[in-house]
Parts: sequence; structure tokens; C-alpha cells
Amino acid sequence: MGTIGLMTGSSQKPHIEVGGKEQARTPAVGPARVVFLLEDLEYGGTQRQALDAEFTAIKNEITRIGSNTTYNGSAVFSGTATDIYLSDGTTTGSSPISVTVGTMSDASVGFTGTPVDLTADSLTSAANAQTAITDVSSAIANIAADRGNLGAVMNRLQSASNVISNQVQNLSSAEDGIRAADIGQEVANLSKFNILQQTGITALQQSNQIQQSVLKLLQ
Repeated sequence: MGTIGLMTGSSQKPHIEVGGKEQARTPAVGPARVVFLLEDLEYGGTQRQALDAEFTAIKNEITRIGSNTTYNGSAVFSGTATDIYLSDGTTTGSSPISVTVGTMSDASVGFTGTPVDLTADSLTSAANAQTAITDVSSAIANIAADRGNLGAVMNRLQSASNVISNQVQNLSSAEDGIRAADIGQEVANLSKFNILQQTGITALQQSNQIQQSVLKLLQ
């Protein structure tokens, strides 16, 4: 048996009191004083069993997702590295982007930091529930880190895809220009520019010869 109170006021920080002892801080709810009285703080045996059964079902679902999730016929949470080869300007594509998605189960939640094992956690008692809350919080932090790492790889792949798209567009434009060319007109232009180039070279040679002749007269 016990009491729980939420104490707030304009001159004190809101806090939760259990049996007269502060247990945890809560967000402010305004300049008011609200006290909630609960005659029985602990769940009964049937309620606790139901909560533990739901918690166990959630852990089983984590394992099922980790085991059965696939993409394009391949397991997502395989724990093996996947190399994605891109057109990097080399003949062999020697600069792949590698990504590793670790395994996922209730015995190993998170693959960026230290995996969290939830198999032994339960809600059969207040102490066990507190341990489960700590482990679940660590698991959530691991998942957040995993999402950040995978998001960074996705951004890198998107950037590489944009570069390849630009290359494809430029090559396609060049190919269209070649295919649409008037061969007869281009051959005539080539002959014209060759004649102009040869004429310019001849004129330059004659200019050099004149300069040399002038220098000989000055000797």
C-alpha cells in the first residue's frame, strides 16, 4: 500500500512523490497543485502476467522480423556485407559502396554498438521490469544509431546515383548529336577547315621567311 502524488506549484519544480519520497521529475503542468492517490501501486498477479505475455510477444515479433525480412529475395538482416558496384570511371568498377546490416533478434538488438539481449527480461516483478526498461532504452538507442548509419549510406548511394544519371544524360546527348549529324555537310566542313588550316600555316611560314630576309639585310 502506498500513495503517489504529483506536486506542482509556481515556486517549486514538479515532481512525483511516492510515499513522501521524490522518485522522478515530470514536465511542468502549470501553477497548480494536483495530488493523485493510488491505494495499490503494484499490479495484481493477473495484470502482471498479461503485461509480461505482451512483452514476450513483442520480443518474438522482433525475432520474426529479423529472420523473415527480405528485399529482392535477399535477407535484410543477414549480418554480411553487401557490395554495391557503381560506374566509377574504371574498367572494372573497383570502388564499390559496402553496407553491412547486422542480425536482428530479441537476443541481439542493434548492430552499430553493443547488441542488447532481451531474452532474459520480463515483467514478472518490479525489479525485473526496471531491468527490462533499462535494456529496452539501450536497445532503442542502438536502433537510432543503426538508422543514422544506414541513412548515411543511403545518402551516399543517392549522391552516386545522381552522378551516374548526369553521366548517362551527357553520353546520350553526345550520341544523339552524332546520330543526327549531316555526314555530307560535316565532310565539307572538315575539308574547308583543313584548307584554312593549311593556308594559315603557309602564311605563317612566309611571314617567318620575310623576317629572316630582313635580318640578313641588316647584317
